Amino acid sequence: METISPLVYHQWPFRFCKSCCSTAYIICSSITNETRQLFVTAQLMRSRPRQHHSGGLVTPDWPAFSSHPLSALSLLSSQEDYRSEESEEFGPVFAQEPDDVIFPLDSDEKKVVMHCEARGNPPPTYSWYINGTEVDVEADYRYSFINGNLIITNASEITDHGKYQCKAENSFGTVLSRDALLQFAYLGAFSGKTRGGVSVREGQGVVLMCTPPPHSPEIIYSWVFNEFPSFVAEDSRRFISQDTGNLYISKV
Repeated sequence: METISPLVYHQWPFRFCKSCCSTAYIICSSITNETRQLFVTAQLMRSRPRQHHSGGLVTPDWPAFSSHPLSALSLLSSQEDYRSEESEEFGPVFAQEPDDVIFPLDSDEKKVVMHCEARGNPPPTYSWYINGTEVDVEADYRYSFINGNLIITNASEITDHGKYQCKAENSFGTVLSRDALLQFAYLGAFSGKTRGGVSVREGQGVVLMCTPPPHSPEIIYSWVFNEFPSFVAEDSRRFISQDTGNLYISKV
């Protein structure tokens, strides 16, 4: 039988009775972390009275700790319950599913991490899919697994942009995560070509074309009037399209 040694012992007087010359003690023991239980055992211990020189006060003789063992039956039962929980077998359950990631192409960190974690007994094994195709870590050295996480080294927009899913499985089941979109962020420069002026009669409307530079993902457009930072404020006459970047002005 396995022996369990308590980590902490505390005892203190609980009740004192002169008539019966007895002392009740509470013995509190914090059991090893493995059991994760706290047991309190109360025992009524009879002690021999001791006379003070000053008078008739009676005090108990404190018993040694070794004379108060915890119930072996309680300890054994607790251990068995804990082991039963630990040995329970069940299929994978996600603790963390992958989230969308926007990775800047100009980042000094050249690794993309897609997170995934699942609980299960036996512990689950992991696989990843990009746009429905399983990631082969043997065929492409850029991919690797750390626990359930997918690590992409030297990530490329051409080969790695898309939707990712994590799969966790053991002998009791399989779970497939939600889609997580991996995008690569960049913003190019406007064309250096000089733009021609736009003529319009007073009172008419006009559209000023933006022609945005290459970018990913979507960007927010704004216009500057004469010089920065004098931004054009949108109102009932002026509107900036967040789809094209064009500025619409009515009744110039």
